[in-house]
Amino acid sequence: MVRVDKKAGSPRNAWGDPAGFTLIELLVVIAVIAILAGLLLPALAGARSRGQRVACLSNLRQVALGFRLWADDQEGKFPWQLEPIDGGTRTLTEAWRHFSVISNEISTPHVLHCPRDRTRRWAEHFGTGLNGLQTLTNGAVSIAVGTEARADRPFMHIVADGNLLGDENGDCTPAAITGAVTILNPAHHPRWSDGLHRYTGNMALVDGSAHPFNQRGLEEHLRSAGDENFSNCVLKP
Repeated sequence: MVRVDKKAGSPRNAWGDPAGFTLIELLVVIAVIAILAGLLLPALAGARSRGQRVACLSNLRQVALGFRLWADDQEGKFPWQLEPIDGGTRTLTEAWRHFSVISNEISTPHVLHCPRDRTRRWAEHFGTGLNGLQTLTNGAVSIAVGTEARADRPFMHIVADGNLLGDENGDCTPAAITGAVTILNPAHHPRWSDGLHRYTGNMALVDGSAHPFNQRGLEEHLRSAGDENFSNCVLKP
């Protein structure tokens, strides 16, 4: 039972204490909370997305550095420039194998996975067995390897986010890979898909730098990367 204190004019309960929110007040509070949530949640989602993209960019930089460290011990040659019998990955058509050979140069296979990639799992180690890279293979890899990268092409992409589209199922003569690579000829509208970062992506270059690219930036990079025939091969997982 609620009574009204005639002197104060405010609603009070049966014990004489002030009553709680009225229905109108409660509805107003709920409406304000809903409005604030509608304003804040998209901003929080955007911040999370940007943070994940920065994490992907950092991962690419670490992998690119791993390839460079590996090449320092191989007279400046990257794995796809050496035959498997010599410890390289030339001719190999599975992207994960090109990353597996630099296991001593990168701290963890986690860097092969983009946090925004929900289609693949995290590899916990480089070996076989549960959650190992050799067990999960491309299922633990979100990034593509630039199989035409060379030490004398500092602006060539050495790794990139895997959401690249171009001329699919092509050949990469320098790496002797047939029917498995994506050709990123700037004249043929190479682009980022809506996967991972929604029509944008990241690349790390031979010189050790890493960059985010939108569609226009991607095409400009591919024209100036240093590949004479503009094939700009990448092997995607």
